[in-house]
Amino acid sequence: MIYSIQNLTFSYHSKTILENMSFDLEWGKLHVFIGANGAGKSTLIKLLAGLAKPDKGKILLDDKQINQYTKKEKARKIAYMAQNPPIPPDFTVREIVQMARFAHRKISTATDDEKAILSALKRTGTLEYENRSIGELSGGERQRVMLATAFAQETDILLLDEVTSALDMNHSLRIMDEIRTWVDEGKTAVMILHDINMAARFADRLWLMANGAILACGTPKEVITETLIKEAFHVDALIEEQILTGMPTIVPFLQEKSQEMKPWYVIGGGGSATRIYSTLFQRGITLETGILNEGDSDLKAAKHFGYSVDSIPAFEDIPKDTRMAVQSKLGEYKGLLVPNFPIGLGNVENMLLIEEAKKWMPVYYLPWNEKQYIAPEIEERWNLILEDIPRLSPSAFESFLANKKP
Repeated sequence: MIYSIQNLTFSYHSKTILENMSFDLEWGKLHVFIGANGAGKSTLIKLLAGLAKPDKGKILLDDKQINQYTKKEKARKIAYMAQNPPIPPDFTVREIVQMARFAHRKISTATDDEKAILSALKRTGTLEYENRSIGELSGGERQRVMLATAFAQETDILLLDEVTSALDMNHSLRIMDEIRTWVDEGKTAVMILHDINMAARFADRLWLMANGAILACGTPKEVITETLIKEAFHVDALIEEQILTGMPTIVPFLQEKSQEMKPWYVIGGGGSATRIYSTLFQRGITLETGILNEGDSDLKAAKHFGYSVDSIPAFEDIPKDTRMAVQSKLGEYKGLLVPNFPIGLGNVENMLLIEEAKKWMPVYYLPWNEKQYIAPEIEERWNLILEDIPRLSPSAFESFLANKKP
């Protein structure tokens, strides 16, 4: 273990920020701390850097208490990058990065220093700015320069507080790639990130903080769960595995509580209903959907939201018996919602279901997709079915759900 935190408590102006916290940080890992504002993340990383003194407990770095190191000893072991560090505006980029070498004075050569500075500037994409003053740079450019100073220190430990907060997508990815490479060279990084998807992509160990304590720690797949995210951030979230990285990705949202008791029934197919699922889900409105083939993108989306699905095997035509079974239970629903789903001979029973349902229950047509395939043999009948069904645009549907006149 590189760090051992034992019964750590810290307060500020009589307010307890961290309380009785104990954990170890492994060597050679990229540790990322996530959590809501005020969870204590920045305070913790300052304590790890030895920049604040705990009220109680110990912070051991290589089995020695952090406050027993001299400033120069710490600077040779730890490079710390604060969230918004004060930077003298008149210094050039090279001068700022060069200052990071102070801990190596008398033990490194001018050649060593120059090699470390150039490497840090290249790693952060700031070499082109080396002769410009800090005051001329954008916020994101300055942030990359400060990361360059951390790299130039040539320590075995990086402590980084929101290193990507002012960076665009391109530079965020490039910087995280460089930090990942740096760790893979045998170093250790401890970071704070608000971008949970970025944290999941790069972290070896994820630490979720809430109310001054560690709520969960583990791999991204172990920590990023709907239950833990709700507990820490007080939001609902959809979480799925990202195809490219295999890591979890999160889509947070605020879910309203609906007073509606009856669910809606949504006809779907080919991804046509996914937006309807999302709209109702965010309002806390229940639904069931069908009749869908296994493997259909709407079926996958509905199950992702936790909705019940009437389904049949992949590539099979919808049997009349299945349609009649669904039709017999439509009285249980508030109404029928119909996107402009593709209609062919294989799913014509869904069209017949709508035709029957509109005789005795509310049916609404939500043509939100740009195109709709309709088999020529049934196009005329489909148009007749639609003649007296109300059409709702996305905004009209939102008004409708809010009990306003569309």
